Amino acid sequence: MRNEKLLEECEAKLLELKMRYHLILDSKENKSDENSVVNKNRVKSLLPEIYSALSRIQNGTYGICEETGEEISPKRLKAVPWARFNIQNAS
Repeated sequence: MRNEKLLEECEAKLLELKMRYHLILDSKENKSDENSVVNKNRVKSLLPEIYSALSRIQNGTYGICEETGEEISPKRLKAVPWARFNIQNAS
């Protein structure tokens, strides 16, 4: 990915999400309501994607579609910073 500003923005957003999501999971509140359970399950499913995106930033493959090898659009990365595929190959 060549756009350094976008890369920095996405990395900052990913780091913020990682921190917030860990706070949610580490919360000592014993909420058993459906919304709380759904929220924690969503966080659990997204954390590996966030870690994977941060790893791709480190190894220089962030923003490259895993299916086609083409760049993922900046608009998509801003909306979904953990995206691994361009919009045409996302499922």
